[in-house]
Amino acid sequence: MLEYVLTVSILWERCCDTYAGSFDSCDAAHSYYELNLADSYGGSSCLHEDYVILPAGFSHQPPERVPLPKD
Repeated sequence: MLEYVLTVSILWERCCDTYAGSFDSCDAAHSYYELNLADSYGGSSCLHEDYVILPAGFSHQPPERVPLPKD
């Protein structure tokens, strides 16, 4: 069940986190970040959906379906 949210930030700007996908654990989210996103983004954060303010109508998406901005 996808219930952990991974966000990434560009160039260490923690003010501007971007949704990068949903995962079944933070271990899986951070592994995905290290393998696929670490070279392009300055940091990441993983939180359970109960501790994130999600927009109305939010739908969890696996990371391969989330378009991320390029630097």
